[in-house]
Amino acid sequence: QVFETDLWTASDLAAGDLFGRSVAIEGDVVAIGAPRDDDNGVDSGSVYLYQLSTGQQIGKLAPSDGAAGDRFGTELATFGDYLAVAAPLASDLGNESGSVTVFRLSTQQQVVKLLAADGAAGEDDVFVTVTNYAGRQRAASVVVLGEAGTVAEKGLQLAPGAREHLTFRLPAGMDVVEVRLDGDDFPLDDVARLAPAPRRELSL
Repeated sequence: QVFETDLWTASDLAAGDLFGRSVAIEGDVVAIGAPRDDDNGVDSGSVYLYQLSTGQQIGKLAPSDGAAGDRFGTELATFGDYLAVAAPLASDLGNESGSVTVFRLSTQQQVVKLLAADGAAGEDDVFVTVTNYAGRQRAASVVVLGEAGTVAEKGLQLAPGAREHLTFRLPAGMDVVEVRLDGDDFPLDDVARLAPAPRRELSL
């Protein structure tokens, strides 16, 4: 019997894994998604399996070709002995085209990976590469602006010579007005302002 006071966790959980982002139950098996788990790379994602009657972990699933950024485990669905797991940012058919992997619960084996026949790279994404050419560590924020103001922002701490690649997922149909690099440790007139484009490079 399961009570409200039961707390399910896993020994290998880490900060930011988003354990519990999705949950599905089939019979005596509970599947719990952790789409930002890092077993196959940063934010590759995984799914934990538990026995409902005992609360004990009985398995952990990841796709055979899992990769960083896939977010495997974002959504779950069960039907009989089958578990379907969404990885909406997987890039099999282009950047963040998405996929669904199906497993058998009884064997915990991968059965098939599903891709859309007309799948393609996400059309509402903005890709930004930031490189620090300065001789010291610098702090900055990459800001994506739409017509109504800021729609996405990420702060960075970059060592000399370091480079970081960022992906901003925007609402469907969002028009990007400006991608801006901003920071408090250099003068305002050094702020880089760029025209809209799906992929931009910024320098510190």
